[in-house]
Amino acid sequence: MTTTISFRKLACGVIMTYAAVLLCATIAVCPECSYEVTDGGNFCTHCGAGLKTAVKPDKDTAPREPVVAGESKAADDNPRNALLSKCIEQDRRTAAELMSQNSVAGSAAALAAFINAKAVVALSEESAVPEEERKMIFSGMINARTAITKSPGVCPKCKGKGKEDEKREFSSLDGKTTVMKTGERLCRRCNGNGGVVRLRNAGEMRSVIAEGRRKFADIALLAGRTKVGNAWLPKELATGLSSQEEATLRHFTAEPCQACSGYGKNGCEACDGTGLVECPEADCEDGLVKPPKPIGGNNAGEKITTLSNTLPKPCTRCNGQGYAACGDCAGSGAVSCEVCKGSGERKACTKCLGEGTAPCRACKGAGKDKKGNECRVCKGEGIVLCPTCGGDGYGRQ
Repeated sequence: MTTTISFRKLACGVIMTYAAVLLCATIAVCPECSYEVTDGGNFCTHCGAGLKTAVKPDKDTAPREPVVAGESKAADDNPRNALLSKCIEQDRRTAAELMSQNSVAGSAAALAAFINAKAVVALSEESAVPEEERKMIFSGMINARTAITKSPGVCPKCKGKGKEDEKREFSSLDGKTTVMKTGERLCRRCNGNGGVVRLRNAGEMRSVIAEGRRKFADIALLAGRTKVGNAWLPKELATGLSSQEEATLRHFTAEPCQACSGYGKNGCEACDGTGLVECPEADCEDGLVKPPKPIGGNNAGEKITTLSNTLPKPCTRCNGQGYAACGDCAGSGAVSCEVCKGSGERKACTKCLGEGTAPCRACKGAGKDKKGNECRVCKGEGIVLCPTCGGDGYGRQ
């Protein structure tokens, strides 16, 4: 009997507990008036406010920002790298816009922008500049330099017409020859284009590059940059540069070889930079070679046969074009610069051996004065810009 009552009590207790849980689950507290609502609705029966109003955040708790997948925090960790990357990207975009002008002046200014970007890359950590960015700068420099080294000109043979007179030589039975115009054909010198392309000489290249640097300098000044050597940096980067960093900037933006303007080659004087000269074959005349005159016969038939054997034939050296590849430049239109031996750079400074820096004479490279304080001249670095080359590492020409 006792056992039965205990089970009944236990069963009643379980049922009452379960009912209480269900009741609590259906009770909602209004967030506005704190009235308890037990009907399970979405609105308070007392004040009409919504029961599913979002929970108000605590005043002291800052809202969380959404995390973007793959987002890099490198810029926040190193603001200097972020500035360098921004400077490089700006220079590359500026260069691309200048190249799109399809003009010599635009390409020259683009070359200056690419050179500036290259110098800033040299200041940056290797991980801060993607490999693809470096390749784009390098290829951009090549394209810009190629665009300014070549100069279009009028064909000297057809004077820009693209056509030349076609002439034939006729011989009579009495031995006299007559040259007659038989029509027109495409100019053999320019293949009918009316123009030729030649490489600029050293003087022209210096003028074009100088104008491009001036144009890029105007763009940099309007952007609020500061000049360091021949480089242009944002003011935040220009201040606080070490002697080694400044020497790096000056080295990568230094003036190139004056004889070739950094190209490493000069326009060939023998062909005026075109790569073609008149056929040097002694017997070639306008692409045709006359065979030696045979001894003529006595009757008319023999004379006709003799005349047919004396007709000019196309020159085998120039294939009848009248022009052949220049022997001095092998048809390239350019010869290696004799001053820089094709490097495009000036000779290294004999004082610093191309480093651009020298030991500080005030502290003898120690970085500290006699009292152990930081040297005021080198600011504790122990080195200063080379007084002979000014920090670019090149000797004077």
